[in-house]
Amino acid sequence: MIEVKRRDGESVEGLMRRFSKRVQQSGVIL
Repeated sequence: MIEVKRRDGESVEGLMRRFSKRVQQSGVIL
C-alpha cells in the first residue's frame, strides 16, 4: 500500500493528484 502524507493546507484534490502520480510511477494498479 502506498501511503501519501497530507501536507498542511493541502487540498484533498492535490493529495489525490500526487497519490495517483505516485501510483503510476510505481506501476501499481488499484
